[in-house]
Amino acid sequence: ATLDDYFDFIEHGVTPDLLLASEHKGKPLEILGVIEAVPKGLSKGVGLKLVCEKLGIAPEDTIAVGDSVNDLEMFETAGTAIAMGNATEAAKQAADWITTDIHEDGVLNAMRHFGLI
Repeated sequence: ATLDDYFDFIEHGVTPDLLLASEHKGKPLEILGVIEAVPKGLSKGVGLKLVCEKLGIAPEDTIAVGDSVNDLEMFETAGTAIAMGNATEAAKQAADWITTDIHEDGVLNAMRHFGLI
């Protein structure tokens, strides 16, 4: 799928069920999911490789922290992959270690666990 496909759905994919949402205009929303779009060929893994190259460090000397499928390539690139406690099952399975939930100081706990602070 392309970004244009998503825009086409947003513009033309409105169904009667979705139109009911207009009756609730101004009421609080609950976020159920997100759409993430990046240019083809780019990812967090590619970004990590570029940063490592710029800093002159090896990707295997890095630690990556993530919580979703968009972090999987970064996990493969990094030397150590840490999943948040609230991460998706795919992220947890790909991780080397699982820290606590984001709301329970997960990043801080991971940094302490690996002796970074």
